[in-house]
Amino acid sequence: MSKRNQFKTHLEKIVKIFFLGKESYLVLRELYKVNDCSEYLIDLKFKGSFFTLTKVNYWRIIILQLSKLFIEREEFNIIKILENCKKGGYYKSLNISQEFFNNELSRITAKKKLIDDIKLQRDKIFAHEDSNNEGIVNDITLDETEELFDLCQNIIFHIYTEVFDTHYEFEMGNSAHSNLRYVLNALDEIEKQRKTERTKLVEELIRKSNEK
Repeated sequence: MSKRNQFKTHLEKIVKIFFLGKESYLVLRELYKVNDCSEYLIDLKFKGSFFTLTKVNYWRIIILQLSKLFIEREEFNIIKILENCKKGGYYKSLNISQEFFNNELSRITAKKKLIDDIKLQRDKIFAHEDSNNEGIVNDITLDETEELFDLCQNIIFHIYTEVFDTHYEFEMGNSAHSNLRYVLNALDEIEKQRKTERTKLVEELIRKSNEK
């Protein structure tokens, strides 16, 4: 297999990891969203046991996927592929802009504390059961995870543009996120109809009672 094809295979594995993590992030963001949400939906998201467990599980996926993308010892990660594209690296023959790789590696280095926190949660909570994990507190915000996914997406987009002369399409049809929004909106509409019907029923009972 040529270096170019090896590189493409390596990159495609990173893309799969990225998409699972990014879609999980979008789902979790929707589950925590309260703006423009009815009281019914807010109660559903924050008091319903199904949605509570779902949020925990999606956070687990996010942590595991970000670990794969940004922890160097993982086989398919962003740092490794960037390093391999630099001068002297395995994919040096692709002749991608060295300035780009140096800039992106610097941006990743600037996120070291965040990546270390992700690694800690991965190691102590989600990948292994650690009896001493009670003191581990999640200080990572959804905005911070978004920054890492955006960083990864920018790298993927640039590489596909420069190496394969194509624009990678990141929008997905019938995604889990869009499907979740559809389901939540449908549940909200059903609840509104039930509320309207209950109100009409009470008003009718009051009217009949007054007629007597």
